[in-house]
Amino acid sequence: MRGHSALIEGSLVSRVSKRFRSKQDADVGKDDSIKRADIMYELVQKGVQFAAERREEVLKMEETEKEEENKEEEASESEEAGTDDDDDDTTQKSSLTEEEQAEHELIQRGILYAKPGCTGPTIEMYDLALDALACSRHPKAVSLSEALLDDLLERYEALSAARDANDDHLSSNSLDDNFDLTLYTPTQASFNAVLRCAANAADVANSMDERRRDEVIMTAFYTLDRLFRADCVYRNAASYASVLRVIATWIPESRSRGNVARGLFEKACEEGVVNEQVLEALRGAGGGVDFEHWAPSVVDCDIKDLPQKWRRYVKRRRHPHGAGLY
Repeated sequence: MRGHSALIEGSLVSRVSKRFRSKQDADVGKDDSIKRADIMYELVQKGVQFAAERREEVLKMEETEKEEENKEEEASESEEAGTDDDDDDTTQKSSLTEEEQAEHELIQRGILYAKPGCTGPTIEMYDLALDALACSRHPKAVSLSEALLDDLLERYEALSAARDANDDHLSSNSLDDNFDLTLYTPTQASFNAVLRCAANAADVANSMDERRRDEVIMTAFYTLDRLFRADCVYRNAASYASVLRVIATWIPESRSRGNVARGLFEKACEEGVVNEQVLEALRGAGGGVDFEHWAPSVVDCDIKDLPQKWRRYVKRRRHPHGAGLY
């Protein structure tokens, strides 16, 4: 994965270890970058498929073991006691509410994910594939990146539910003490790469049709909403800059666009993540008389002249290897 990523101009790996890149590597074309992004996506998918097959095998093994245990219990106990146990299990299951049952199933999925061979690709592999899609200007980058984000968040939700249940002693089963959840915890790059794909969509689109527009806008705002609901990462400057770029490109200049842009900027101010990248994106995302009257007081200022509380978390929340893009 890192070998392919290193050959894509501007990728996470190429930015981190430039001294290992040859002159020929720097001349890699766009088509080659897209092919490498496809390869990296397929590698992640193969890892996901292998883990899914392994989970099925584990479930079958556990079901077989459970059946054998039940047979041994039935042989050693009376028929009446066995009937009572079955009634108790049925009563316990029926006593769970719909919400409790869903939570129980989520915890069990998390415990299954944590078993050896069942977890799938690490978050680093996902991030490298997502970054490759964003850097390569892949024509299907928006849909492919959103699919990858769906996969890794579904897994993280189950794993974190199992971890919390283990910590609160809500589950009779438990995660392996050696299981490292940080290897599978989403990062800023996991979300912001999807936003970057959406922001770059106009560069690869064959046409600016309504269907394409709706896909890009929905992906951008749905991903931003996921960032707000995530318990593992914060929004940063790259998050807001990418969404501002999306609305600047795909929403016609209007009062509504200006209001949305201002609302996003004020939220970035509130979170202390305003930098030059956010200001630049804001300049092209305006519209309407109200925005035009308000914007100069912000966009015409030097970043150092803006209130310090608007930019207090810029460095703290940026991705360590993202060069400001994540």
